[in-house]
Amino acid sequence: KRRIELRINVINKELTQNVDEEELIIKYTDKIKNEDTRWEAIENLNKYIEKNKNIAIYLWYSRGTMAALVQEIIKAYEYLSASKLTKEKSDKIKYIIALFQNISLHPESRKEYIESQLLVFLYPFLKCTNKSKLYEVIKVSTLSVIAALVKNNDSDIINFLIKTEIIPVILIIMEKGSELIRAVACFIVQRIIVDVNGLKYICELRERLLAIIYVLDTMLQNK
Repeated sequence: KRRIELRINVINKELTQNVDEEELIIKYTDKIKNEDTRWEAIENLNKYIEKNKNIAIYLWYSRGTMAALVQEIIKAYEYLSASKLTKEKSDKIKYIIALFQNISLHPESRKEYIESQLLVFLYPFLKCTNKSKLYEVIKVSTLSVIAALVKNNDSDIINFLIKTEIIPVILIIMEKGSELIRAVACFIVQRIIVDVNGLKYICELRERLLAIIYVLDTMLQNK
């Protein structure tokens, strides 16, 4: 009887914690809309990403939240060209990208997220040529979003990447990026190649196929 009572107490405590956690997540999601509380909310939501996958739903279906996140992404572009990125700014961008990845992986928001083409707002981070560590971290985070998307063998994702012309950008990263960045970029290209539509796109033009062969050969020679 004592054991049963203890187990009931544990279950009740877990339920209470879950309710409190959900309320906090809703609260932080709402705070993203306010510029004064936005970064505090984004940072706190990142603490719950691994534990609560429903964050994606709150973010995606809460009116004005995605617009606020995209607004912050666009603001960050100025750091790319002017080399003004600091550790604090890098962390902030990384936190937003993590939220984007969370949304892209959730089955209830994934399809709509891709159809909205919001992913293209992350592309400028991949095109940045600055090779300092802070910029590399942002680039890896962005590539990780794409890598997570292509991992599930979804032809819609491959078609989206083809239409938004990200493949040439990824090839440049494979050729000139750091070892970690090249590894993630290679995985993305590999997933594109094993997809029927992806392979067709690459083999459609001789120049495309030769570009991939050239980059892979360059990587092997530089090993």
